Formats: sequence, C-alpha cells, structure tokens
Amino acid sequence: MIAQSATPGLSAGATLTLGRCASPQFVHPDRDRVIRVLDRPTYPGWAWVEGYELDRPDGQTVRKRQLSSNVEDAMGDSQNLLDHYVHSYDEGSRLEATIRGRLEAARLRELLHRYLPSAPCRVADIGGGPGAHALWMKGQGHAVELIDPVAHHVEQARRAGVAAIVGDARNLPWDTQEFDVALLAGPLYHLTDSRERRVALAEAVRVTRPGGLVAVVALGRHANLLGAAIAGQLIERRPIVEDIQREGWSRRNDRWPAATYYHTVDGLRDELTGVGLQMVNVHGVGGPGGWLAVAVDRYKLDDGDGMFDAALLGARIGDDHCPDLIHASANLLAVGVVPEVSAL
Repeated sequence: MIAQSATPGLSAGATLTLGRCASPQFVHPDRDRVIRVLDRPTYPGWAWVEGYELDRPDGQTVRKRQLSSNVEDAMGDSQNLLDHYVHSYDEGSRLEATIRGRLEAARLRELLHRYLPSAPCRVADIGGGPGAHALWMKGQGHAVELIDPVAHHVEQARRAGVAAIVGDARNLPWDTQEFDVALLAGPLYHLTDSRERRVALAEAVRVTRPGGLVAVVALGRHANLLGAAIAGQLIERRPIVEDIQREGWSRRNDRWPAATYYHTVDGLRDELTGVGLQMVNVHGVGGPGGWLAVAVDRYKLDDGDGMFDAALLGARIGDDHCPDLIHASANLLAVGVVPEVSAL
C-alpha cells in the first residue's frame, strides 16, 4: 500500500461500475453511487469511497458501504464516452452533415411517426443528445423532456429550446408512469453489460404509462463487418470485426468508444420482451439503403438528391418487404408496448 493518489473526476454523485478489473472481489458487475471519497492509503489509481450499492433491477439503493477499487477502470467507460462526445465527435451536426446521417434522421422519424400517439403526448427522450429528435417531436406537437449524460449535449438542447437535464438512463429522475412514450436513441448501444441494458430498459418501462410505447435504437451486429468491407479496411480491422461478431463489442474498437454494443435482431427483441414489453417490432432503419449512403459518403458520390432518394427507397423496401435484410442494417429500431395493469 502507498499513499492515496489523486482521483480526478471522482466526486459525490458519481456512479461506479465495479467489475473484476476494478477489484477481483466483483465476480459480477456491481454499481455504487459515491457519497464521498475517503482519505485512506491504497494502490496508485485506486481510491477508498463510501457509497450506496445500487440494486440492478430498478437502480434503488440497497445499502451503504465502503470499498477500495481501481477508479480508472470503474469510471473508464463512462469517461471514455464523455470524452468521445465532447472532444472527438460532433453529435450536433451528425444527422445533417452526411447522406448517411440524413437518411438515419429521415428513416427514424418516419418510423416513429407510425407509432407515436396523436399529439399532444408526453415523450421522454432518454439519451437524446443535443436534441435533434426532441426538436422534431416537439414540432409535431408533443411535449418532450430530454435527459443525457453529456452536459455539453444538454446545453445544446436547451439552447435549441428543448427541456433537458443531465442524467443517466439507468436511474431516471421522473415519476412512475409519467410519459406516454420513452425513446432511447443511444443508451443501449453504450452499455456492454446486458444487466446494465436491462436496468435502462426497466427504467424506461417504469416511467411510461400502461399502453404506452418504449422505442429503442440499437446498432446492428454486422455494421462493422459491412462498413469495413465497403471502406476496403476489413483486413486491418479484422480483429475488431471478429470481436464484435462474436461478443457484440470490442475493447479494441477505435471508431466509437470501446464501450459500444452491437445487437443482433433476436437479441434486441429478447431484451425488450425480457422487461415485459409486448408486441415488439424490430425495424431496419437503413438496411441496404444505409450501405449505399455509406458508400456515397466514403467515395464522395453525392449528386444532390439522387443518391439520397435512392438510399431512402432502398431502406424502405428492405424494411417493408425483405425482413431478412433487417439483420444487415447498421441501425435498428425496436418498439414495444408497456402492458396494461391487467396483463401484468
């Protein structure tokens, strides 16, 4: 043991995800919310903290405890995610700057339009980023509240006129059955642990009224394989692609934060039904049209509206008439219904 080292970023209110790398005692990942950092000697990069252990099914506190852990590992994935969106990636312009982004926005909105109740309804935009989808839903006459873990995104959303707060999809601040619809257009693909994804989904179900909708955006399992092939980079990216095909994520992934998860269609459907959602439908957001858009952006083939229109048509046909092609979509949208009380 040596003197306690500095723990930048660790303070009251932080959530630690504690797995084997954080400390060998955590055979299964645990979550703790920090009350305070304790002034005790430990290993370099570790810290003693006092906090509340969080219950996985609903995020409620179980008990107060003190523990020592590798703080860099316990905070690593969330810090990596924040750094990505603040310093490396402009989420605010993503849906406008490329054919692929424009296609994703157009397709997601036309699919949501099929499911959203008549306006006005109350929508929780969970992991809503800078508010692009919230603004669209607000323009349709809905009352939208956004939550996102990235303060920069929340500031952008507020400047755009969206009601937004900083928070975590696994511990929502809202009351039970407060919303008609919950949209998760990001949280599920930033949680590699299936138990953490279940917590986020269960929270979305909790805040949505019976008969309401939970809509989830996920990344398709084969996105890296097809994207690397189109870019001519499959040979050098083969280890990452094979990690993702086998496990759903790769610690070596250098294009997105390492804690990025890629769903299979069946796996996504099972996760929604696993928290009690009914009548679950899974759509391919881009499908074959999405990969045309990737090629257009990659090789600068944009000819105005022609390529976009072709990509949009390909996405629609693939989703509506070729269900097997949904598995090849880079983005998936799953929608389920919160059961009525009598069905529980």
